Amino acid sequence: MKTSIILLILSLSFIFAGCSQHTVIPERLEKEVNHTIKFWQIRESPEKYKGEVLVVGGEVLSVNRRQDVTRIEVLQLPLNDDFTPANQRTKTEGRFIALSKGKDPLDPAVLEKGRAISIIGEIIGSETIQVGEDEKEVPLFEMKDLTIWDEERYWGRGYSGFGWGRGYPVDFYTGYRPLVYPYY
Repeated sequence: MKTSIILLILSLSFIFAGCSQHTVIPERLEKEVNHTIKFWQIRESPEKYKGEVLVVGGEVLSVNRRQDVTRIEVLQLPLNDDFTPANQRTKTEGRFIALSKGKDPLDPAVLEKGRAISIIGEIIGSETIQVGEDEKEVPLFEMKDLTIWDEERYWGRGYSGFGWGRGYPVDFYTGYRPLVYPYY
């Protein structure tokens, strides 16, 4: 009897742990996020969508800190249903720049090249960057929130439109969000 109760408790623990998922969009931002705009639309005319807030993601290409701003260059990747970037570099629609501003911008040591991220950002314009020998105009976002995906578990996943293999947040946080400060 005692053993069956322990087994029941353990079974329920595993079931509930498997059902939990990381929420990329915090409740405080849910009403601001525009889910209808596609990345290619922003890439074509970022000024037209200035002020819009959306979820974008991809692979970090570089991170640089300048005084009170951290600048992240990202290779855009399509997002799965759970807002994790799909591990399909051939499906990219370009690059974008995400800026972390404020009293305490993101420390570049938190991110490294190749890391998968999802951001919630406001479109603030565009910036011209060097890609090889070409100059490209890319969308510029001011980050409102950032989710950094655990690379070991994330990059091992295939693309899934069905939501299996949810993204796993880094470390022991409920979604590693280094940008959750009261002034954002």
